[in-house]
This record gives sequence, structure tokens and C-alpha cells, in this order.
Amino acid sequence: MRIYIRFIIVVAFTSLTFCSTSDENVLRIAVASNMQFVVEDWLREFEENTTVPCQIIMGSSGKLASQIIEGAPYDILISADTVYPHMVYRNLSLIQPPKVYAYGKLVLGSPTHPHLTLQSLTNSDVHKIAIANPEVAPYGKLSLACLQKLELLDSLKTKLVYGENVTQVNQFLETKAVEVGITCQSAKYNTVSGGKSLYWVAVPDSLYEPIPQSYLLLVDEFSKKRPLVLQFENYLNSSKARAILKKYDYLLPR
Repeated sequence: MRIYIRFIIVVAFTSLTFCSTSDENVLRIAVASNMQFVVEDWLREFEENTTVPCQIIMGSSGKLASQIIEGAPYDILISADTVYPHMVYRNLSLIQPPKVYAYGKLVLGSPTHPHLTLQSLTNSDVHKIAIANPEVAPYGKLSLACLQKLELLDSLKTKLVYGENVTQVNQFLETKAVEVGITCQSAKYNTVSGGKSLYWVAVPDSLYEPIPQSYLLLVDEFSKKRPLVLQFENYLNSSKARAILKKYDYLLPR
């Protein structure tokens, strides 16, 4: 059976003009950039059993959280960490706290260097290293922490190029604008663009703890959208949704 995809992706910018809130049948899901491929697969499968149209608003977790606090009409936040969902939860006094749905890992990517290590980033043939903006992107913050732990940050400061989020880091890699990027492990599964043509090396587990990622329901119990949001939450916690997370190398909570 052919699946007709009804969801669309909107990239979230600070100056984003929000869609009208009058459509009570559309689920608006704010998604951290590292989760793009997972969520696209989730929604394709979700639509097999529902007729609920969905809109993905994609951006860094910090920027999405700020937009929600400022009144953006999103229904669900799927974050790359737990910090920003808890910030939204406290600010909006929501009824249901964030829930961890996965743990994410880091990877080194390069279009030119097949035998990367973090220590080799100091080599003279590595000129530009992309990481996500650590001020708003959890994977950027973790990347910076790994470099600091190895005492490499001072020697690499002039090489660092900051992407708005991991999606932009991946774009830098795919267009060969940088020699190296530190990004989320799921990036290597991007078959639409250049993910499969890049070299990938896992960041050693000894350097960091995988990032706990959580989701947050943004509608209260009186909202007409509450049944749709709960329907998606049920799917998100299903074995099918968890299998997709494993497909992209996310670790599952026990």
C-alpha cells in the first residue's frame, strides 16, 4: 500500500511567522534537528493508522523552547535533551512533566579524512571543524565538553565553525565546507543527501554519557487537541516507534 505523506517540515527561525491556531485537526510538532529522520519515519508509520495531518517545525532545542515560552502554537516538543523541556514545563506550568524517550550519541564525520580521532583534529590538514551552537543545541554543548575533557579546546578554537544546529553541521559536511564535523550519530543514516558518502567514526563512549532526550506535551486537559496529542504519544511509546529509534542508533530507556 502506498503511503501519502501529509506532514510538512518548517524550519524554525527566530523571526518565524506562526501558522494560524484555528486548525484544530493539525498536530504541530516542534522537533530538535537531530531527530529529523526519526520523526519523518515516525509520521509515515503514524499515518498508516490515523488520518491526523502533522506539521514538523524543526530547529535547535533551545530556540524551539524559547519560541514555545513566547507563545508559539506547538502541540508537542521533541527535544534533544531534558534541560529545555523542563524549562518549558516550569515556565508554562504544564500538567505532565517531560518524559525521556531515547539517548543520543556523538559521531565524527568527514568528507575527506577516513581515519579520524578527536586527537587528530589538531593536525595541520584539518582546517575547519563544525559543531552545533552550544548555546542552543545540546549536541553542540556535548561536543564542546568532549574537547574540553581532552584539553583540546584551546588548540582548536580557531578551527571551530558553529552551525545553528546539527542539521547545519551536516550540511557543512555534505557540501565539504569543513573537513570535520561533530554531530549526532543518526546523521550517518541520511541517504537523501550525502550522509552515506561521508566517513564516520564514533566518539569514544569513555568521553561522555549519551544525551537523555525527552518529549513534552504542550496542550492542557481542556484543549480540543488533547486526544490527538495523546494518540501521538501512544504511538511514540509503542514498539514500532522504539524500533525506528534503534534503527538510527539511539539507545532506549529501560
